[in-house]
Amino acid sequence: ISNKSASIDGAWSFVRQYITEDYQMGYESDWGHQTNFWGMPVLKKALIEELLKAKISKRQIAKICKVDRNTLCRFINTFLVEK
Repeated sequence: ISNKSASIDGAWSFVRQYITEDYQMGYESDWGHQTNFWGMPVLKKALIEELLKAKISKRQIAKICKVDRNTLCRFINTFLVEK
């Protein structure tokens, strides 16, 4: 965001809305699917949840996140409910 922007606060507000946990984690619509998420999540929690939903193995997820599987499993057990 340029320092010369006429609306720096508005621009940051716009960017901030896309990196909040609520936006990244999405929500279920009345039709049963996520409605406000597109692209690749930037939050680790959201990324791991999406990879688990896509049936990516924990071994592969650990490799993607550059952590060992034990660390990944602790993260999942602490922050996510496996489905």
